[in-house]
Amino acid sequence: MKRIISVGIAGIVAGACLGAIAFARHVDVNDPNDVKGLLDVRRIEVQGVKRPRWKVITFATWGTEAVFDSGYFMVRLDTYGSPRFDYYALVRSNGSRLLASLWRDRAEKRDYKMTGVAVWRPSRTSMSVRVPLGKLKVGTRRAFYGWFVETLFTSDKCPRVCIDRVPDQGRVDEPLPVPSPTVTTSPSPSPSPTSSE
Repeated sequence: MKRIISVGIAGIVAGACLGAIAFARHVDVNDPNDVKGLLDVRRIEVQGVKRPRWKVITFATWGTEAVFDSGYFMVRLDTYGSPRFDYYALVRSNGSRLLASLWRDRAEKRDYKMTGVAVWRPSRTSMSVRVPLGKLKVGTRRAFYGWFVETLFTSDKCPRVCIDRVPDQGRVDEPLPVPSPTVTTSPSPSPSPTSSE
């Protein structure tokens, strides 16, 4: 009986630890003023677990008209653990407001648009986009996914496209949501039959 209780407590503690990992603080990334154009990234802030939000803050102020057909944000996501990133959220302007969509980045075929996603402007120097992780396929035994952000901008100062990648190399790892642990109770041992003599 003591062994059953010990195993149960160990399972609950392990589940709580996994939960703590799942809700660990995100890593915000600062980037230097190193790219020409309006979409030079100053900082990226990430918040949330099941539907994380990326807030991309630029050095310059910009409006939806200024980036229409010339400025794009991409949040690239790796959920399989391979060198190739599997998904991306694409943010663009239609001239009056921002639009965002989630895409499957396929190696052998054209990229596939999965769904629209939420996007908004917290300030004149930023945009935020939210990605529902439940819509992404995840590799087996994966506890983390990776991401990086790219901005692309063309103008007179950027005739060949100014690209800012954050981080400049590599990726940032974030914990995947962990299901709530289920506690199972073992049945009480049946009393052993007694012989009547």
